[in-house]
Amino acid sequence: MTDEESMGKWFARVTKPQLNEYNSRMGVAAAYRGAPRWDRERAAAQREFHEATAEARRLYETAMDELSSLGEITEATDYALTQFDVGAIVTEAPLSPDLEVIRSCLERTS
Repeated sequence: MTDEESMGKWFARVTKPQLNEYNSRMGVAAAYRGAPRWDRERAAAQREFHEATAEARRLYETAMDELSSLGEITEATDYALTQFDVGAIVTEAPLSPDLEVIRSCLERTS
């Protein structure tokens, strides 16, 4: 596995809770596919995913830039990646809201 592939796997691993949340939201919104409501729900879910994964994305992009320009990840970036991993382990993943509550709210507002 290349370093670039390893970084891709790292990003996928550390953003898995956020991706699960995004997928849950999109599953609830699926009933509105093709309607303006779908577009709004999708845009909101994408925005929240982008915001929730900003720090991981910044570290990923820094590491990828270093790999392409230096051929390796600097010690400082490696340390930042390690600290991010430690923080992710210590911090609980955000809990997904009850999908039934979301579903009932969507039904009332549509």
